[in-house]
Amino acid sequence: MNKKISSMVNLPAPREPINQKIDINNELVSNIMQYMNND
Repeated sequence: MNKKISSMVNLPAPREPINQKIDINNELVSNIMQYMNND
């Protein structure tokens, strides 16, 4: 049981694509908020 958990933790986490998606979402949200504020 412990060996399974440690091996899972040691796997490299794909964080860069996730962060990239979050950045894109933040840009979209900020653009939408600016568009709504302009009206």
